[in-house]
Amino acid sequence: MFYFLITVLNSLPAAEADRRTEGQHAMTTLTSLAAHRLDRVLVQWAGILALTGCGIAENAQPTLSTAQMMESLVFIEETLRSAHYGSIDGLNSEAARRLQEVRERAGSPMTEEAFYFEINYFLAALKDAHTVARWHDDTLAEAGSIDLPVHWNENGLLVMGQTDRLRPGDRIVQIGGLDEADILDRLELVIPAENQPYLKALAGKHLSRGPFLRHFGVVEADGGIVLTVESPKGTTRSERLRINGRKVDSTEAPWFGFEIYTDYSLGVFRIDRMQYDEKIAAAIEQFFAAIDEHSLRNVAVDLRENPGGDSLLAFAFLAHFEDYPYESFGVDIRVSEELDRESPQFSIAAMNEVFYAIGMPELPPDTDRYRLPGALVKQIMLGRLPVPSPGSMTTVTNRDLYVVTGPLTFSSASLFTTLVRDNRLGKIVGEPTGNRVNFYGSELRVDIPNTNMYLNLSTAKMLRPNADLGEETTIDPDVYLPVTVDSAAAGLDPSMQYLKTLSSTP
Repeated sequence: MFYFLITVLNSLPAAEADRRTEGQHAMTTLTSLAAHRLDRVLVQWAGILALTGCGIAENAQPTLSTAQMMESLVFIEETLRSAHYGSIDGLNSEAARRLQEVRERAGSPMTEEAFYFEINYFLAALKDAHTVARWHDDTLAEAGSIDLPVHWNENGLLVMGQTDRLRPGDRIVQIGGLDEADILDRLELVIPAENQPYLKALAGKHLSRGPFLRHFGVVEADGGIVLTVESPKGTTRSERLRINGRKVDSTEAPWFGFEIYTDYSLGVFRIDRMQYDEKIAAAIEQFFAAIDEHSLRNVAVDLRENPGGDSLLAFAFLAHFEDYPYESFGVDIRVSEELDRESPQFSIAAMNEVFYAIGMPELPPDTDRYRLPGALVKQIMLGRLPVPSPGSMTTVTNRDLYVVTGPLTFSSASLFTTLVRDNRLGKIVGEPTGNRVNFYGSELRVDIPNTNMYLNLSTAKMLRPNADLGEETTIDPDVYLPVTVDSAAAGLDPSMQYLKTLSSTP
């Protein structure tokens, strides 16, 4: 998800009495809008939470009546038509067709778990990975899972870690009799996604979870699941796993860190979510201080496991390069009663104050959407960063920048990548990202009646800095470095291997 609206809410310092320039006045106007705090935050990071525990054991699920499901579906449809950016001209034909199918199936009672898949079957037709139904964390019960650490790309469903029954480099040929094509077809129907790399990346998470395994009909009566597995040497065997009845482990590992490789003139900063705070700001400063101290040529930022968050972090990182001028992405926002109610700062009247202050044309009362140009977005973002005292911030020049991406590089992490790609600041290496380049974001989060689920709903569209490059379904890397059977079996990281070949210190 993209935290743009929250960014504006918290973007600027308090207004000063004296204005020296029109630019200062514009920033102060934004500040006055931001001063109206809400009891409820409009935009929250939803990204790709992997639906931890979303599959309550089906026999423990409450059953929903036809009337309850119809009320839920009416609410979802009306909310989409009213506030979803991609549905500003109405539902697309496929979404409308699927909604009618779901209504027909809702003619009979079903469990919440089954209804979850019905809702997402409908939403998947919108081709918007940010608009999805999810379970509330505080209502999740034991979901059950199997130990299946996989990465799925053109080389197959590759096992990436050691388990009791599987080894790194094994390839999963079938799950419960379903081959890769069968599994992909089923996932495509119930996972909102914008491209196949992202769909496969989520499969790597969801295929270990009880709800999806049950939905695909591969769980035997005793909870067993039969896998057909091919070893790195090409031999095939059968393994039988069992749903363990536990929640998926959600233990949080450190989400950022860096390594300095003086022998390779390389520094790598890993960021697993887009969140800007004092801790990561201090770590970034330490990182660039080390880059400067050791005169390292190559600077890499690893976003492969980053589902997004606050795009301010991208601006904070790039601020350490003295010689990297760049243009920002823009944001196109849909006007709706839902948006006005949750955040009146972004009503037409409120935004007209901003536009007037910076010399932009005011919005007519019947405006259905408006655009925040990249220059204004950049001004807001940089205005959020603390002003460093002299000598307190390390900046570097004449460095080569690399962004390491994968299919879980999503939302604001994808925006970070787009800033580098469109402004030619560096090279992208790894695997394709999980977003369209121009994608829907800035979500509302609304509860779905009669369920323990909420609807994550995109209200804006993120627009790449260089519009001349057009629409793309993903950001393809400049240097494609996929995980392979051999690299998985050997525990090697193709992207890191590549980075270490770029240069070396004599």
